[in-house]
Amino acid sequence: MESQLQELIEQIKEEGVATAKQRAEQIVSEAEAKAAAIVSEAESRASVIRQEAEQDIARQEEGSRAALEQAGRDLLLATRANIEQLCTSLLQGATEKNFSGDTLAELVFSSVNGFLANGAQGEVLLDDTRYQELTNGLTQGLQEKISQGLVITPQGESRPGFTLSLQGGASYVEVSNKELVELLKPYVKRYLADLLDQVVSE
Repeated sequence: MESQLQELIEQIKEEGVATAKQRAEQIVSEAEAKAAAIVSEAESRASVIRQEAEQDIARQEEGSRAALEQAGRDLLLATRANIEQLCTSLLQGATEKNFSGDTLAELVFSSVNGFLANGAQGEVLLDDTRYQELTNGLTQGLQEKISQGLVITPQGESRPGFTLSLQGGASYVEVSNKELVELLKPYVKRYLADLLDQVVSE
């Protein structure tokens, strides 16, 4: 009887150990599966974060590149505008010097002889300073036109050049440094554009 009891105890003990061992193995297996799932999810999340970071960096680089290109274009346009303004100022200064004295008198003679046919009436308008300076010479050089009705008149307003009024003011030709600069500006701009394009492409 005692030996049966001992066998029963041993059997219960063995079954308990086996059950405990089986349960332990199950717990370990579940833990390993959970750990593997956690690692897999972490790796997947890390991959997504890395991809998003790479995309952000690529977007920032593209944005920086675009900003640099825009800044370069803005600088080029500002430089071009400043150079054009400087050239316009230089043109105005250079032409203004030539719109006085003998040069201006020659321009008046050429304009009157070119625009006023025989017998046509017209009027030359000069500012007060140039009128005082040129009246005697113009009067002598244009006696025939004056006898046909040409009038030389002071205009009051101080400006380089003159205005040739035709047919009682119905039409007129303005010959001034301002008009000459406006005529020359497109050529200067085109030359500057070509020059800047060459500089940029080098």
